[in-house]
Amino acid sequence: TINLVLGISIIGMKNDAGIIANALLFSMIPCILMLLLSIRGKTTSTQLILIGIGVMYLFSAFTMMLKYNAEPEILNQIYAWSVGSVSKIGWTGVYCLLPTTLILFILLYILSPKIDVIAIGDNMSQSLGVDPVKTRLLCMVIISACTAIAVSFSGSIGFVGLVIPHVSRLLVGSKSRLLIPCSAVLGAFLLIGAEVVARVLANGMPVGAITAMIGAPVFLYFLFKIRTNGWGK
Repeated sequence: TINLVLGISIIGMKNDAGIIANALLFSMIPCILMLLLSIRGKTTSTQLILIGIGVMYLFSAFTMMLKYNAEPEILNQIYAWSVGSVSKIGWTGVYCLLPTTLILFILLYILSPKIDVIAIGDNMSQSLGVDPVKTRLLCMVIISACTAIAVSFSGSIGFVGLVIPHVSRLLVGSKSRLLIPCSAVLGAFLLIGAEVVARVLANGMPVGAITAMIGAPVFLYFLFKIRTNGWGK
């Protein structure tokens, strides 16, 4: 049996907790930068997206600089992380990921009624007693933290966050109290399925490539569907 008085550093949880702490810290930097740029004036949703794209390319440049100056051994680790994989996440990683993501998920679920209200419009939400700016700020911080924690362990795995919410909306509607948990469950199933395909059928192909091959056509289908018919048709 395992001695229960072992310190967390002995079983590796201290290092994993340090990864989460660093991820949370550095995820707040682009989040705060986007907020500072957006509150300088009245910023539309399109402008906010463009600001996010600009911040993304800025930090991508920093990542490229790190790759250029990295040692060969470190460069291999960076590449393995950049293509995305969940195969190297051990139980110590799970023990650190589970409580942090669960807390953030509960916080986001608590905000779900306000998310539905601000979807109506800023003027209407203010008349109903919901501050749209504060709600968006809280959601942005929570989502940034969730993304940072997940990416710090699994690497960059694309199209899960783009495709799954659209599929969930077709299944359960647009109510956030149903949409948020449904997206979490479907996203987990998609990632598990992609990992199984990557290991069994694709001879160890990066799971990010599998999700991209699945997600890109589905995302384009939803994009054209929304453009032509809208969600309600």
